[in-house]
Amino acid sequence: SNNGQPNDANVLRGRWNMVYLSSGETCNQVCETSLYNMRQMKIALGKDMERAQTVLLLLQAPDSELSSWLEQEHPAMLKFVLDDTTLPDFMAEAFGS
Repeated sequence: SNNGQPNDANVLRGRWNMVYLSSGETCNQVCETSLYNMRQMKIALGKDMERAQTVLLLLQAPDSELSSWLEQEHPAMLKFVLDDTTLPDFMAEAFGS
């Protein structure tokens, strides 16, 4: 869920979004590096930083280790747990016209 909130795709509208889609309940080195790079790109925006947000879309609920790591390393990142049936509608709501 979005930090405990419902999967409301409307929070993505009107913002610059950097999105990472993960199919697993864990985050391997590629995933960790990608999330780190997204955070660094947001910081690099400087005065425009608040216009952007980092978003993690998970196709499985994260395991406890990943949940703890995300909270520690990426507390400001929006996190959504979706599945094959909810992902298309979520994406259409978030980024459709």
